[in-house]
Amino acid sequence: MKKHVDVFRRMTLFVFLVFSFSPLIATELELEKKSSLSASATLSNSLGVGTFVSGYGQVPSLTSSLTIAPSFALPRFAGLSQMDLSASASLNWWWLNSMSTSSFNAHNRLSYSDISLSLSAPKIVNFDRLGISFSPNIGLTAPISKISMALNRVLGFQMGSNIAYQKSDFSVGWLPSFSTWVHSGAAMTAPCGEAGASSALPPVINPQNINFELDQYLQELVISRSEERNSNGSCLVKGRQTIGMLSNTVNAAWAPGRHNLSFSFGWYINYLRALSNKPDLRADHASTQNFTEATLGRIAYSYRIPVDFDLVVGGGVISYQASFSKQGNLNFPFFDFVTPGKNQTQFFLQLTAGI
Repeated sequence: MKKHVDVFRRMTLFVFLVFSFSPLIATELELEKKSSLSASATLSNSLGVGTFVSGYGQVPSLTSSLTIAPSFALPRFAGLSQMDLSASASLNWWWLNSMSTSSFNAHNRLSYSDISLSLSAPKIVNFDRLGISFSPNIGLTAPISKISMALNRVLGFQMGSNIAYQKSDFSVGWLPSFSTWVHSGAAMTAPCGEAGASSALPPVINPQNINFELDQYLQELVISRSEERNSNGSCLVKGRQTIGMLSNTVNAAWAPGRHNLSFSFGWYINYLRALSNKPDLRADHASTQNFTEATLGRIAYSYRIPVDFDLVVGGGVISYQASFSKQGNLNFPFFDFVTPGKNQTQFFLQLTAGI
C-alpha cells in the first residue's frame, strides 16, 4: 500500500487539473450555440483497465457521471468582443469500485464535484486569413466536494488562454493556464477513522470533467494517533497542499462533416506548500522538492447525430499518470502499461445533448 501511495504523491499536480475549467478545452463534444442562453448535459460511462488485469492486481472500476454545463453569451458593450459566462458541475456514481469493499471503499456511492464558473472571450484576437485566434479566460471554483473540504480550500482561481490554428476540417491548439487556491489552513484534514482506514475515497474519473475528485488519489491513510488529532475532532492527512499549478496542453482535431477525431496531451507542474523548517522531524534522505509533474493523454472520437436537436455521441481512452517512472524514464502518456491495476487509464463512452 505504501508503495502505491508513493506513486500517487508524484501525481499531486492533478489537484488543480484545469480540464475542469471548460473554456480551456477545445473538446469534440462542444455543441453549437443557438441563443444567448444555452446548456448541455453529458452522461459518461467509464471502465478502468484494472478491470481486465488478472490475479491479485485486478481492481474493477465502472462509473457513470452526469455533467451539467450552462452558458450565457453576455451582451456586447463598449465595442468589446463577445464574452461567454459558463458554469460546470458533476455528479458521479460508482457502480463497481474494487474486488473488496468496506465502509471506506464501497460500491454504489454518489459523489459530487466542485462548481466552476468561468468568463471567456472567444477569438478576441482573430486573424481570419491565417486561421489563428486567441481566446483568453478567467475562472473561479467553489470548493464544495469532499476532497476540497478535506484540503481546506476556500476559493480557486484560474486564468489561461487558447491559442488555436484552424484550416478547413483540421485544427490545433495550445492551452497554457495557471491555477491557484486560497486555503483556510496550512494542512489537509479529514474525519478521523480507525488506523489503517482511508477516509479519502478513491476518485471517480469523469472524461467530461476530469478534475472531479481526481486528487483523492493523492491522499494517504488517515492514521488516528493522538498527535495527529485536531481540537475539532478531525485528523491530519499526510501530504501537502497545492499552492499553484501550471499546465500546458496541446490538442489536435480533424472534423469532417459530423465526425470528429481528436488528440490531446497535457503536461502539468504542481507547486506544493513548502515544508516546515523542522530538521529534527525530517529523515536523512527526505526529498525537499516543492513540485511534482504529470501528464494526461486523451484520444477520442465523436459523431453528431442528425436529429432536430444537438446530440453528440463519443468515446475514447483517457490516461493520467506521473510524468516519469521510478527509474526516471518518461511514461507513455496515452496508456498506463506499468501499473494498469490503478485504473489510471480508462475507456469511456458518453452522450451529450443540448438543453
